[in-house]
Amino acid sequence: MGGNKRANSHFRFCLDAACTSGSCQNGGTCSNNKCSCKSGFTGNQCDVDVDECNEFPGICQNKATCTNTKGSYACTCRAAYTGTNCSINIDGCKTDDGSSKCLNNGTCIDGEGEFSCKCQDPYIGSLCQWVDECKNVKNLCGKGVCDKHRNGSAICRCNRSRV
Repeated sequence: MGGNKRANSHFRFCLDAACTSGSCQNGGTCSNNKCSCKSGFTGNQCDVDVDECNEFPGICQNKATCTNTKGSYACTCRAAYTGTNCSINIDGCKTDDGSSKCLNNGTCIDGEGEFSCKCQDPYIGSLCQWVDECKNVKNLCGKGVCDKHRNGSAICRCNRSRV
C-alpha cells in the first residue's frame, strides 16, 4: 500500500504515518490522524483510484461499456438505453410530444433500439399510414383480383378468362 511510512528505530519496522493537514489527496480530509477519502478514491492518502468497472461488475447495465475515469466511471449506453448506468429504456414508440409513432390506432411494439406497428384493418405500412384499398372497398375490382402496392393502392387484374 502507498502512503508515508516512518521507521520506529526501537522496533525497526514501519508504521503508517498519521495524516496532516493537506496530506490527503484527491479531496480527502484528515480527521483523527486518518484520511477520509471521497468516493472513487482509497488508500492511506486517498491516492489510489478505485476502478469501479472492475470492483462493481455490472455497474453499467444492459450490455453498456464501462470506462474507468479518475475518481469515477462512465457508461457508454447502447442505442435503446440512457441514464448514468444505462438503466432507462428509451421508449421507441413515443414521439417527442408523447404520442404514439403508430398512426390510425395501430399498436406499437417497443424493441431494443427499434419498434414495429401492428395495424388495424384496413391500415397497412410500417406506421399504419396507408389504407389497404383492396380491403377497404368491397368489390373494387369486380370479378378481377385486387393486388395492392406497398403503399396500399389497388391494382386490379382480370382473370385469364376475362379481358
